[in-house]
Amino acid sequence: VCGQSEATDILQAYAAQRTARCIGLVGSCATGKTSAALAFMNDCGATEGYPGISYKNGSDFTGSDAKGEAKRTYDWLSCCPLFAECRDNQHVHGLIIEECSKMAHDAVEFFKSALEVCLPPRAIVIVTSNDVSRFQDDDIGRAFLDRFEWTRMDDTEEFREAALRRARRIWQHVLTKPHG
Repeated sequence: VCGQSEATDILQAYAAQRTARCIGLVGSCATGKTSAALAFMNDCGATEGYPGISYKNGSDFTGSDAKGEAKRTYDWLSCCPLFAECRDNQHVHGLIIEECSKMAHDAVEFFKSALEVCLPPRAIVIVTSNDVSRFQDDDIGRAFLDRFEWTRMDDTEEFREAALRRARRIWQHVLTKPHG
């Protein structure tokens, strides 16, 4: 993640704490929100699969079973004593929902309630979105937003310059790499 020093500083501080929390990353397209979420989970020690990271898209929570899918996903955050990692409490259960603004109202309502009162220990939920304004339209949407600690990741001058520097380093490496 380049050029997002404020956001990465905040995420690194959270990762050092390794406590249950809900984080929201919002900002322009292609500014590193998903990369930051994955890097954060890695810094917390979460890996792909159970009991590590579950990666979803907001569109996974649409249709007639949106609330059911939200519940099944939320249940995944809970520990299972059959896994050594859960028994030893040496892990993080991470849920990343990219483009949360695509979720159906039933799923938003379920997560609003579930995340308010019973976030499992060592569970971390990160949602990303380019725009969360649709949640401002009703009480349930606003309450859903309130469950998260929000961090902006925008297309700033710092971001553009850092992305350009990184792209130049990559191209320099590609151009100087022996081919054959």
